[in-house]
Amino acid sequence: MSEIAELVHEEPLTLDRGRLAALTADLGVEEAGLVVAARLDAVAATLSTLERHDRRGEPGAVRRDARRLRAAARLLGVTALARVAGDLDMAGARGDMVAFAAIRARLFRLGGRLLATGRDAADLIG
Repeated sequence: MSEIAELVHEEPLTLDRGRLAALTADLGVEEAGLVVAARLDAVAATLSTLERHDRRGEPGAVRRDARRLRAAARLLGVTALARVAGDLDMAGARGDMVAFAAIRARLFRLGGRLLATGRDAADLIG
């Protein structure tokens, strides 16, 4: 009998350091840390809401959540997450449910990694 291999896809989660540096320059380290922490909380809440709407079969609400997530990710400088959230919105608009499912899985992978690595806002702006 053959062994079954588990395939794990590691996608880099890159931050736009320039955006975070500009935020820090404008607000100072302490205030920028508070803003980043608030945005991370918004990302976590929106991912949770998006998942709930998806389980309920509410594609319009999922698309709205994806747009909110894209905006929060842009403010944080997490370009990959912002791009994937936009892709989810577009797949939903097209009614392409196969792409929608794949993109949604990718969105949750990236969002989960952001939340796992960015728990301390100082890690992102420091």
